Amino acid sequence: MQKIRRKKEKQVSARLLILAAVLFILLCTGAVLLLNRPKPRPAARPEEPDLLLYQKDLSSLSSISLYRGETLQMTLLYQNGGLTVEGRPDFPLQKNAALNLLSVAESLRADEEVLELPPDGTVSLSAFGLSPAERSARFRYTDGTEITLSVGSLIPIENPRYYAMVTGRDAIYSVTQDIRDSISRTLENIHPIERPQVSSRFLDRITISGDTDFDAVRTAEGWQMQKPVAYPLSDAAMETLLQKLDSIRFAGWIGEYDQIDPAAYGLAPARRTMTLYFAETVVTAPDQDGREHSFSLPANEMSISLGDVRSETSFYMLYEGQVYSGTVLSFGFLQNFSWEKYVPDRPVSLAVNHLSGVRCRWDGQEKDFRISYTERVLPNNDLETDEYGNILYDMTVSCGGETVSADAFAAWYLSLNAICGTQRTEPVMMTPDDEPVFSLLLVNQDQSVSRSVAICQGSAVQDILYVDGISLFTIDSGWRGRIGPFPQ
Repeated sequence: MQKIRRKKEKQVSARLLILAAVLFILLCTGAVLLLNRPKPRPAARPEEPDLLLYQKDLSSLSSISLYRGETLQMTLLYQNGGLTVEGRPDFPLQKNAALNLLSVAESLRADEEVLELPPDGTVSLSAFGLSPAERSARFRYTDGTEITLSVGSLIPIENPRYYAMVTGRDAIYSVTQDIRDSISRTLENIHPIERPQVSSRFLDRITISGDTDFDAVRTAEGWQMQKPVAYPLSDAAMETLLQKLDSIRFAGWIGEYDQIDPAAYGLAPARRTMTLYFAETVVTAPDQDGREHSFSLPANEMSISLGDVRSETSFYMLYEGQVYSGTVLSFGFLQNFSWEKYVPDRPVSLAVNHLSGVRCRWDGQEKDFRISYTERVLPNNDLETDEYGNILYDMTVSCGGETVSADAFAAWYLSLNAICGTQRTEPVMMTPDDEPVFSLLLVNQDQSVSRSVAICQGSAVQDILYVDGISLFTIDSGWRGRIGPFPQ
C-alpha cells in the first residue's frame, strides 16, 4: 500500500509569540491610560456683570414717588401690604399697576449694561434722556435707604429697550418697556377705567340729544326712527352701530365730575349725550355644574356724554359721574353721528316671509294680496325642518278670493327692490294734494308694523319717493320699467 504524506503545519517561532504578547500588553496599557487621563480644565470665561441692580425686602418699603421730568406726579404710601395715594386714601388704584410698581420696588434686574460712566463726568446724560430723566421713581424704605430709578430715551434697537440708571451705580443700563410703563403712572392712568357693559341684543331704544336729535326704537321688523322724522332705519347700518356699542371702552380717566370744572371739558352742558335703554329681559345661563338657571334683568338705561376735543384722536366724556377720555377708534360713531347715515335708500326691505298683506296701486290697477303660511308635515306627522332645525312653511297667496302663484308673487315682490332712492333731499311731508303714481302698503304677520311707500310725479328724470309720508329721497324715473307685472 502506498504511503500518504501529511502536510506539515507551519510552526510559529517563540520569538514572534513573545513580540505579539508585548505589543498586546502595550496597547492595553495605553488604552487604560487614555481612558483615565485627567480631563482638561475649560477655558476661563469672562465673568458677566451683575445685572441685579438692587433687591430689597418689600416689607421695608415706605413710599414710592413718581416723576415725569422733574415734576412730581404722585407719591404712593405702602401700608398694610398695599399702596394708597398720599393725601387721598380713598383713591382707587388699578390692581395690576400697583402690583407692577411693588415688583419694581422689590428688585430690578437690568437687561444689559450699555455704558460704564467715567469718573470725570465727560458723558452727557441728556443724550440718553437721563438729565433730567424722562421717567423716574424714588423708592424709600424704613431702613433709611432710598433708591432712585431713572429711565430715559428709547434705545434704537429692534426690541424696545430704554436707557436707565440707578443711584449708586456708575453705569447706564437697558431696561424693558414694562419697567418704563410701570413707573410712568399718573393719577389719571393709575385710576381704574370702568368699561360700559353694553349688550346690544337687549337694547330696545337709542336716543341722542344735545346738538343733534335722534330717537330710534326696536320693533318686530327692525329699527324705526321716531326723531327727527319717522322713518325706517337700515338693518345693516344699525347692526354696525350695535357692534360698535358692544365694544366701546374709554382710553383714560380724567377725574370725578364733581371735583373738576366740567365746563372746562365741554361737559356743562355736554355737547352730545347718548342714552341706551334696555328692556327687562329674562336670561338663561348655566351654573358651575352645568345646570341652567333663568333670572330676570330689570329695565335700565345708560348715558354717555361727549364733551370737547382733547386731541386729534380723543375727546372728553362723562359716564356715571366720572370724566374719561375717549378715542375716535371707540367713539368716533358718536362724535360724527348723523342720522342720515342710518336711513336706507331701499324702503321695500321687509322680508316676504314676514308679511301678511301687500296692497299695491300701480298702472291703473289696485291689488290686495293676502299671505299665509302653513307648516310642512311629514308622513309621520312630524314637522319638516331644514338642516338647521328651522320649521319649513308653504306660502299661500290670494287676491280677491283667487289663489295667486306663490312663486310669481315672490318674484314680483323681489322686483320692488327697484324702488331705490337716488338723491338725498331735505325731509318733505306728503300732503293730501299729492297724487301718487305708485303706492304700496306692507303689513307684517302680527299686524304690529306697517309701511307705506308712495311715488309722486316729479321732473322729467326724477320722481319723489315717500316712505310713511316722509320724503328723504328722489328716485330715478327709470323705476317704472323695472317693476314686474302683477302676479297671477
